Amino acid sequence: MCMCCLTVGVYVVLVQASNLVSNESATMEFIVEKPIVGVSINASTEYIQLGSELYFQAIIDSASDVHCDWNFGDLESAIDAGNATTLSLRIFSSRFF
Repeated sequence: MCMCCLTVGVYVVLVQASNLVSNESATMEFIVEKPIVGVSINASTEYIQLGSELYFQAIIDSASDVHCDWNFGDLESAIDAGNATTLSLRIFSSRFF
C-alpha cells in the first residue's frame, strides 16, 4: 500500500494495462482533504434587540475546504454560507428563535 498522499492537495493516479496484443491506460484525479476537527460557535452577543444585527463565527481548529450551512431551528431552510465561516444577520422577526 502506497502512502503517497501525505499532504492536502489534488493528485492524479494512472493505471496502465497491457497484454501481448494491446495496451490501455486511464487516469483519475482525486482530492485529499483534512478532516474537520474541533468546531465551536462564537456570537457577537447572547441577547439582542429586534432589528439589531448579530454576528456568528464558526471556529474550526483544523480542516480543509470547509462548507458552512447555518440552521437556526426556525423551520426555515439553512443559510448556505459557502466557504465563509462568519455570518451576519439582522433580526426582524420575533419568530426567528
